Amino acid sequence: MSLKKQCAILIGGQGTRLGSLVHDTPKPMLEVDGYPFVVHIIKQLTRFGFKDFILLTGYRGEVVEAYFGDGSVAKKLGVSIRCCREEYPLGTGGAILHAKELLAREFLLCNGDSYFECNVQRLVLPFAGNASLGRISLRHIVHNTRYGSVRVADGRVLAFNERDESNTAGLMNAGLYYLKREIIQCIPENRPSSLERDIFPDLAEKKVLEYTEFPESYFIDIGIVDDLARVRHEWVKKITRPAIFFDRDGVLNVDAGYTHRREDFCWLGDAREAILYANDHGYNVFVVTNQAGIARGYYTEKDVHQLHQHMQQELSVIGAHIDDFAFCPHHPEGIVPGLNTACPCRKPENGMIERLLAKWPTNRTRSLLVGDKQSDVAAGEKSLLTTHLFTAEESLYSIVRTHIEKH
Repeated sequence: MSLKKQCAILIGGQGTRLGSLVHDTPKPMLEVDGYPFVVHIIKQLTRFGFKDFILLTGYRGEVVEAYFGDGSVAKKLGVSIRCCREEYPLGTGGAILHAKELLAREFLLCNGDSYFECNVQRLVLPFAGNASLGRISLRHIVHNTRYGSVRVADGRVLAFNERDESNTAGLMNAGLYYLKREIIQCIPENRPSSLERDIFPDLAEKKVLEYTEFPESYFIDIGIVDDLARVRHEWVKKITRPAIFFDRDGVLNVDAGYTHRREDFCWLGDAREAILYANDHGYNVFVVTNQAGIARGYYTEKDVHQLHQHMQQELSVIGAHIDDFAFCPHHPEGIVPGLNTACPCRKPENGMIERLLAKWPTNRTRSLLVGDKQSDVAAGEKSLLTTHLFTAEESLYSIVRTHIEKH
């Protein structure tokens, strides 16, 4: 699976329930924690390998274009961002149809005014069959008085039910969709259409719409004034996630001695399942690894990046991912000029960990570092993390699950 995945974001609605707040600003461009809300959505999706973003604009599209137009925001985020403005609004279906020349063969679609904390990698797994045209995210909800519910069976969506005032548990549409480009053949031209009200119910009847269920977790829709105020108040707390820090060789993979080639890489035990469990339970996953082989001249930093990309590709097959990698290329006994030195990032020092903590808002008290050497443990303790000294006879999955259940 390609790591440069595409996401189209619907950003053209007027947001009339927000009144004067959207008089001259599209709803997804309203500020939350110093940035337009849609920027937080983009940042969240980059965790899962999305690098190509198309903003489907309409109402006040010039505001979106002015903010993203010079490319500086995209460069800072490490992504590509293009705007596609629909001059004559024809609903969410029309926005997709208007952008058909820009869409990849398969793409993620999301609303620019809602945020759902889930493991998106599970949603973008390969489709179950050629007949499928899309897959939607469904969220388990205990009390449902505001949204409609979805009826499913045997891996397919069967029907979309209207809003129910009964306050019962069920499945609701969480607003993330993984779609095949062929879906545009189901969208009428030159007249308004809604994906949720027109297109998806028709696909459900034809049994060509798959789904992925996610547990009840953080979901926010800024469509009303109270929810916008709430997300502005709680945002930093909500995105401050706990994390699992893994050493690499000897913990995630068999330590073959300066492992740097794909053909020498072999996952250890249930390491992939451990990563997936952390993903599914809202933990960030980081790798912190000493790579003295670079300083010793055995391989290059490019080789390490390529191996880590290989790891991501193999994880994506089961719906898992690693959020970030940190490695130290230095060693005092190295032969490569500039790298043959002591470094505050090399474990047992904690420079790599602190660098990740500065980049990613992290709840240290709920976080865990797993390593197979005392130097790993020492680095984690310096950063005030819970630590575990791992041996190959243990189940990494059990270690991670036990920690998460306790915290």
